Amino acid sequence: MKYPTTYTLLRMSLPLPAHVADLLCVGGASICIAVAARLQVNLPFSPVPLTLQTFAVLLVAVLLGPVRAFGAVTLYLLEGIAGLPVFARGGGAWYLVGPTGGYLFGFLPGALVTGLLAERGW
Repeated sequence: MKYPTTYTLLRMSLPLPAHVADLLCVGGASICIAVAARLQVNLPFSPVPLTLQTFAVLLVAVLLGPVRAFGAVTLYLLEGIAGLPVFARGGGAWYLVGPTGGYLFGFLPGALVTGLLAERGW
């Protein structure tokens, strides 16, 4: 049995062509992840702050499904590589090779797997 995802319901409520709705949802999700990255608690014993980024990535995956969530995380990473201050401590390609780089790249498979599980009704 195929379970309808929340994204299906979201798309039905948007009176736009499908590709425009997809672009808006992916772009909006990328912005939500960036905002969640800025909500942080700095720990004195770790170079990696606690953020709401992981929650935002998983929520985006549940709402948009695996393909669009992967696109939103990819867009988020590209924004950061381009120098926009979307990561927890700024922006730039150097953040991907620092202590937070593994977390940032881990968002890609995290969004994909969570979106696949959500599509299957987990």
